[in-house]
Amino acid sequence: MTLLAAFFVLSASQTAQLHQTFASGTDGWLNTQPLGTSGKVSSTTDAVNLKAGPGSLKVEYWIEKGHLSMAFLPIAPGKLANFQALKFWIKGDQPASMLLSVQEKGGGRFVAGFYVPAASWQEVEMSLSDLVLDHDKSASKDSDGKLDVQNIESISLVDLDQVLAQDDNAAKLMRIKIGARSYYLSDFRTTATPMADSFVSTAARFQVDSYSRPQAAWLSIGGPKLSLANAGPITSRSLRLDYKLEGGELVGLSKRVKPGAFAGKAVVNLTIASKSPCWLIVQFEEESGGKYNMTLDLPGNSKAKEYDYVLANLPASDDSKDDNNKLDPEKIRQILILDLSSMMESR
Repeated sequence: MTLLAAFFVLSASQTAQLHQTFASGTDGWLNTQPLGTSGKVSSTTDAVNLKAGPGSLKVEYWIEKGHLSMAFLPIAPGKLANFQALKFWIKGDQPASMLLSVQEKGGGRFVAGFYVPAASWQEVEMSLSDLVLDHDKSASKDSDGKLDVQNIESISLVDLDQVLAQDDNAAKLMRIKIGARSYYLSDFRTTATPMADSFVSTAARFQVDSYSRPQAAWLSIGGPKLSLANAGPITSRSLRLDYKLEGGELVGLSKRVKPGAFAGKAVVNLTIASKSPCWLIVQFEEESGGKYNMTLDLPGNSKAKEYDYVLANLPASDDSKDDNNKLDPEKIRQILILDLSSMMESR
């Protein structure tokens, strides 16, 4: 097993607007099916699948190329005009990286990713600031890059593996398991009460994640188990990955950040520890398609070590498609951490 713990640093109460207990049905949730016919939503009152309240929403789907579905909740115009935070519980039959999307009518799609462990209830909390404009080609454009809450028209959830399974190469590299899956939602609610940011932003530094949410707010790539740690090689709260490497496969995690978050920052600092020797790439991706890498060759002694890299000195990735051939910190939209040890050994 390999352990990674990462910590990034750059130098009046109101009632719920939407509160769903699923006591007598799906509370408006639907299945939307771009590909295939395997998706289904229903409600249950079986005690074994209840967490908070009298009912739970059950979402069933299939992981395989040609099958893509998501749980979809239409929102009435103006219903979430005072939206500040979203809270719910989720339990999956298998580990999953979930992507929650909030769609603005006539505007963009705003997303946040998080990890769901298997067979146990995970509490999820998201603030308005956790939602990042999606720059994927399938997403509609947004005029100002900000979520206009009075124009929210839908909320949806999708398992990232369903998306990755549509690409044969990605499915193989990331060990996507074909088959039926399901998860349950409990006590789904939005509130007009602000929540503290999950990041720390000052003129001098930008901390990507303070790990203050109950969920691991990263996407697992290739199957690592994600959890939050308060002790270990890194004494402050940190992110932990547990996984087993197999030859020629890709393992890691990713997180989207708001464009502009890295503006004015020159140095990236990473504190990390690994139980086993490994070779990592940390990639910063721009809105324009530019990709720039820092590499880490970790000794595997389970001791925390700090690494500093000058952003301007990071080399471009082989698949970088930048418009000006230089890393613009203010345009960084995603961080990717990949353990390529097994791929290097398999050559």
